Amino acid sequence: MSDHMKIMNEKTGRIVMLAVDHGYFQGPTSGLEEPGKTVEPLLAWCDAVSPTKGVFLRCMPPESKTPVILRASGGNAIVYSDPVELERELSIRSAGLADETAREALRGQIADEIVNRELSNESITVSAAEAARLGVAGVSVSVYVGACYQKESILNLARMSDEGRREGLIVLGITAVGKEMTRDARYLGLATRIAAEHGADVVKTYYCEGFERVVRGCFAPIVIAGGKKVPEREALAFCSRAIDEGAVGVDMGRNIFQSAHPVAMIQAVRAVVHEDLSPDAAYEMFEDLSVAPLTD
Repeated sequence: MSDHMKIMNEKTGRIVMLAVDHGYFQGPTSGLEEPGKTVEPLLAWCDAVSPTKGVFLRCMPPESKTPVILRASGGNAIVYSDPVELERELSIRSAGLADETAREALRGQIADEIVNRELSNESITVSAAEAARLGVAGVSVSVYVGACYQKESILNLARMSDEGRREGLIVLGITAVGKEMTRDARYLGLATRIAAEHGADVVKTYYCEGFERVVRGCFAPIVIAGGKKVPEREALAFCSRAIDEGAVGVDMGRNIFQSAHPVAMIQAVRAVVHEDLSPDAAYEMFEDLSVAPLTD
């Protein structure tokens, strides 16, 4: 069995992970246009970092000792074009719809649905053997429970669990959530348990109302995703609630590197996770660090 504890903070048994793998399907995400410049000043404050293979090979500081959880599933993108499917769906759903403006609006809606559905069409992009050769601590694989390619993504995780165990790698199962999937305790409880059942050593999911039920139903440690950028005070608050309700840490990206003060923000998040600092105290810390002069 892979020892997930080797990436946890020795004193607290918790973890602050820095997620910088967004570009594998989003391209040059805001704040990650130049990944090396984004990542370097943040590495001192995280317990692990989650890059893609390209970022790991070309953008990570070679002297970095921060454990790496390498993105190992992919093959999708936020763009998707299948005009035959689009026109077929449009023909079926626009029957009796004469207004051309409404028809074009429906076309756009269907196009969005197709893109969202096809995001689940992932394969393994880095083998466990290659990840081990690169010297990383572990790999991450997304599972799309309830999506079009649910089975394939779950089998990706199961196979990586088998191979990763042979190579001594930690396997992080990520419960990806599309637009049509509700991020509630029922769905996230289902997705996290499925990830654990198929061999994930650690599971990444979203914070939600009733998060304690999600934690109770998942026998693997849970870290929460930061999700889309929200105000710093709000991000620190849901981070604190998640820790109080059983999460072992965070794997946060946009709420750190898209902050106006990323280094201050990651230190505030770290204080919440490892020092149980209250959200108000952590936000005050963030504000103080944001205006503090840089020193050598």
